[in-house]
Amino acid sequence: QQEEAERLEERAEALEAQLTEARLEALRMQLNPHFLFNTLHAVSTLVDRDPAGVRRMIARLSELLRHVLDEEAPQEVPLSQELDFLDDYFEIQSIRFQGRLDTEVDVPSSLYDVQVPNLILQPVVENAIKHGASQVRGVGRIEVRGRREDGALVLSVTDNGPGLPESQKDGFGLRNVRARLQELYGDDQALRLESVPDEGTRATVRLPYHTSTSLYTASGTASLTAPPP
Repeated sequence: QQEEAERLEERAEALEAQLTEARLEALRMQLNPHFLFNTLHAVSTLVDRDPAGVRRMIARLSELLRHVLDEEAPQEVPLSQELDFLDDYFEIQSIRFQGRLDTEVDVPSSLYDVQVPNLILQPVVENAIKHGASQVRGVGRIEVRGRREDGALVLSVTDNGPGLPESQKDGFGLRNVRARLQELYGDDQALRLESVPDEGTRATVRLPYHTSTSLYTASGTASLTAPPP
């Protein structure tokens, strides 16, 4: 009976892990069309004004789509990979804004191996551009920073826009980020938006610091993800 109980418990844990993976995959598939639509809109705004820039944007977009639509991509990736993706996204946006967008990424290399949810930063940055940097008269600015704080990885995205209005609600991208963080880490995570005096708005993502290639689950343990058939 003891062995049977242990087998049932292992089976229940395996099913729970599979359900978590399925929910996460559904959330990621929701994000993909949203990302593609917004990026194509950026391309369309420059077709007449900057044909050379559009060609560069399309080249970067094809690289981004190769990553976004990879069905075998893991739920978590090294932070370095997420930052590489963000670099390509920033290039698209810099062409779109024609010199009116400055970006800075300040993440120490000691954090590059930390595991983060795949495509977790891009929606936060997109939100900062849409509601912050693009709303200023002069040059918009986005700063991405990372640090380790106790047992957590803290990532922040700050813009120089008008600040956080009291009535602003999360858009699709931020709702998706919150749902994925909750699904992966339970209560051991946070996404907070706040107005920063004389700066704009800062979004701060806090998640468990771990470098394992296995999937960190909401129970606080690592669950190995089965390889695709």
